[in-house]
Order: sequence, then structure tokens, then C-alpha cells
Amino acid sequence: MKKSHSFYTAILLLLVFIVAPSYSQFREIERIDLGDFDVPDTYGIATNHEDGLIYVMRLRENTVVVITDDFEEVVERIHLEGPADCYGFDYIPEDNSWWLGDASGRHIYHFDVEGELLDDFGANCQVHGITYCPENDHLYIADWGQTIREITLDNELIESYQINYGATSIEYYPPNGTLLVMSGNDLVDEYSLDGELIEHVMGQDAIPGNGLGMDYNPWTRTLYTTWQMAGIVVWEDNYSALPEPEFDPEAFELVVNLGLEIEETLTIRNVGEEESVLRFSLDDTGEGVDWIEIDPVSGMIEHEEEAEITLTINTEDLEPGDFERTIIVCTNNPEFFEVEIPATLSVIAGYGELRGTVTDPATDDPIADALVLIERFDFREVTNEDGEYHFEEIPAWIYDVVVTAEDYHSLVAEEVEVLEDEVTELDFELLHAEFTPSRDEFHLVLEPD
Repeated sequence: MKKSHSFYTAILLLLVFIVAPSYSQFREIERIDLGDFDVPDTYGIATNHEDGLIYVMRLRENTVVVITDDFEEVVERIHLEGPADCYGFDYIPEDNSWWLGDASGRHIYHFDVEGELLDDFGANCQVHGITYCPENDHLYIADWGQTIREITLDNELIESYQINYGATSIEYYPPNGTLLVMSGNDLVDEYSLDGELIEHVMGQDAIPGNGLGMDYNPWTRTLYTTWQMAGIVVWEDNYSALPEPEFDPEAFELVVNLGLEIEETLTIRNVGEEESVLRFSLDDTGEGVDWIEIDPVSGMIEHEEEAEITLTINTEDLEPGDFERTIIVCTNNPEFFEVEIPATLSVIAGYGELRGTVTDPATDDPIADALVLIERFDFREVTNEDGEYHFEEIPAWIYDVVVTAEDYHSLVAEEVEVLEDEVTELDFELLHAEFTPSRDEFHLVLEPD
């Protein structure tokens, strides 16, 4: 019997599904052959989100290969002096450094990303994996002797946790505040920070060859795993609770006197899924002088909690005029990966006065309760019973002034200049919204049939 085209299509889709595995927590999205970058063997891997870089440790060569995170280009190769056989590897964005584990030398090293040694000490175990935990400022070590060791940054042992296999890698998992631990048979388990097994994340042989290194990028919610024959598997995290940021305000319109410094507050709230953790980092961009200082520039927010960011606005190095910058907020929700919050600043040199009268030109009567609005800064005054308004102290500036009153057509006066320490007079005559002629002005002429 001849098989239909749809039959073969179904078989092909089934094979694709089998070849590209998906687990409850992670879904495979890509495989990278590092042989194309002259990296025949690899072990540890780490990601630098801010600079868009992937760090790969060449197996038994103590060389860090720096690759762009789109896997298009090798940026540089950095040889590390001192270690004998580096396996474990982790990047710390807080101080732009690496922690490394020397398996055969039973040693731990701390390098900056230029390859300069910052610190080292004995580990008293075969360090096959190492990860930094920002929650407690500790290091967790995957010991080939079937233990997880928790130590301080100056090598004080906190605790050892027994596991039932020799671990090849360990990685702090920020969404859950837990640890991912890998065995040489590619088994990946999730453990609590005090060594309690939570669940199996990946089964055996999920990763081709022998699974060796692992790194999680919380900004893109991506897991990277390496295998011995120079390969990387990229996994999408489809398990952990998804955070969602909410910003208040969504834009800043600021008016500051020349030579002054003020503070504004940006509030970021996590309105995402229950138990989600929102990670954020901030920077600002724009031309000319950078007049915004941000504090803090990064952090984490629990579900339904918020963080207040202080923006210090300094006009000392500016001239009177209008300025623009953009605050960039990066988060670990892919939909809100990079959010732009515009900030406009008007720098003023002094203050002046603006006053006048609003009248009806048909009767010369004053118009009471008319609204006089300066939209640029949302300044408002209402006329009194004599039709008078008075802005006693407003920034010396050039404004568009809008006047509205019930039953009258609104009127706009454009480019009204208010000078420093001077009084500007500006009167308005509003036309009535309806035509109401008097009897003396109305003449009726009847034409005969």
C-alpha cells in the first residue's frame, strides 16, 4: 500500500520531537559545535549578560575562550597562570570576576576577567564545579567525592551535603533560590541551599556525550550546558514563575534651577506570577552631559514587592535649556527585557511673573472663573471676579499659554517670554461660543411675493 505524503510528514515530526528533547523544567532550543572556534574540548561555561559574552573553559588547558553570546565570533583567549587543571567555572557580575575550581590541584582561584589573580586557597577536595550564591555570599562546590561543599569567600567551611553521585557541575538557580547539580551521566537535579534534593530536572543522557559544565543566565532565562567533545546545548527555562515589572512613573518631566541637585524616585514593582523573582539592572543613555545618577543600579524583587530607585538630578554642568536622556531598565522577563523610560529636563536660570486680564470684547466685561493654563509645566490659575489672573513666581521661560472659559472659545498665546525678575503682562479677549446680537443690531426685511 502506498503511504501518503502526510504519513511521512507525521513520522518526520515525531523524529524531530524525539531528537530535540523537552523536560518539565527546560526545553532544548539550540546546539553549538565549538569545534568551529578551535575549541576541541571544553568544560566550564559562564555568561556575561551585560557585555553579551560567553566564557568557555578549555579542558585541561586553563584557557578561557571569550565568545559573543550569538556564537558568531571569538573575542579573545585568556590563559590563566597558576591552576593545574581547571574544571569548575563561574562569572560574578558584581565585581566582574571569575571563580574557578582546580580539580587535580584541589584548589580554588579567583581571577578578574583580564586574567589577573585576585586570590587563591586550598579546597581539600576535587573541585569539578563551583558557583557563587548572592543570597548568602557563599560558594558552593561540586566535589567529585559525592558531596556539595558550602564555603565562605575566605574558605571557611559552612557545611558538606552528601549526594549519591560524583558531580561534574553546580549552578545557582536564581528563580527558585536553589542549586542545579549535574552528574557525568547528564543527570541534573535541583537541590535546596542546605543540600535537600527537590526534584530531578533532566534524565540521563539528556546532554550528548558527558555533561560537564553548566550556567544559567537569569536575564534571558536560559540554561547552557557543555559536553566533553566541544559542544554546548542551550535550554529555554519554561518552568520557573515568570516575573513582570510595573514602573511608576513611566516617564519623567523635570524642571530644575541651574546649579541645583534634586532627587526623584522610580518605583519598580513585581506584578508577575506568584513566587516569581524579578531581577533588574538600570543604566541611562543620551547625548552630552550625564545629569542622572541612579542608585541602586541592580537588584531583585519578590512577588508583589517593590523597589525604590533614587534618581539624582544635577544641573551644575548644564546651561539653561531642554535636555533629554533615556533610563534603560533590563529585566529577566523576555517580554520586558529592555524597557525605556524617557526623562526630559528643563533647566531654568530664574523666576519672573505673568499676569493679565481676561475679558469679553463684545461687552468689555471681565470673565470670571476662566482657566489660564501653562501646559509645559502644568501651571494653572483661575481668574477672579475682575477677570484677573496672576502667576506670582514661574520659571523664566518661553511658554504657550491657553485660556478656557465656559460658553467661550478657548484661546492660545504662543511663545510668551517670561523674563527673570520681571513682570510680563498678557491680556486675553475671548469670543462667546454663541452669536447673540442685540435688537438694535437686528433688522428684518420682508420682500413682497
